[in-house]
Amino acid sequence: MSKIPGSKIDTRPITRLEYLLILNYLAAHWRLFFELLWETGIRVGEALALTRQDLNKSGVDITREKRADNHKDHLPLSAMLYSRLFAEAYHHKDIHVFPFTAAGANYALEVARNKAGVKWKVHPHSYRHAFGYRAAATDFGDKTPLAHMIRVQHMMGHKSIKSTEVYFEPPPVDIQNGFNIMNKDE
Repeated sequence: MSKIPGSKIDTRPITRLEYLLILNYLAAHWRLFFELLWETGIRVGEALALTRQDLNKSGVDITREKRADNHKDHLPLSAMLYSRLFAEAYHHKDIHVFPFTAAGANYALEVARNKAGVKWKVHPHSYRHAFGYRAAATDFGDKTPLAHMIRVQHMMGHKSIKSTEVYFEPPPVDIQNGFNIMNKDE
């Protein structure tokens, strides 16, 4: 992955419109995979490691990939996504919900991105960044900005709040759009 100029993150977050456009061109099993990434913000490796036993209580138990302590989080899912994920898990004989590879995910996304007409390079990790920015922008009713940041830290499974801070800064594309809006009438 390449770093975005002027950014602290390695890939540009995908927008909701781009997400919806790309979904239309994914095969059903890949659509489910990328919906899970969108809804939870988990890493590709965390999604690929999911087994049938990780599905419970209308959600998934995720072993956080970058945590040396093998930290597990239970992530609730929408009822629709959970039921489809459960059906997919028992549709095939493999113990893993998604018997795919990271390279396969990249390829499926690249093909769908091209068909959808999305011009910039999209990586599966773009979904994680989109989740981080969406969570940072959501009003959860936290009493302080620090409480809000800590909530997002836990949602993303970051061990350090330093990893979460980047989502509270606007992405470069939003800064550019801000200038464009402000200077539109001049």
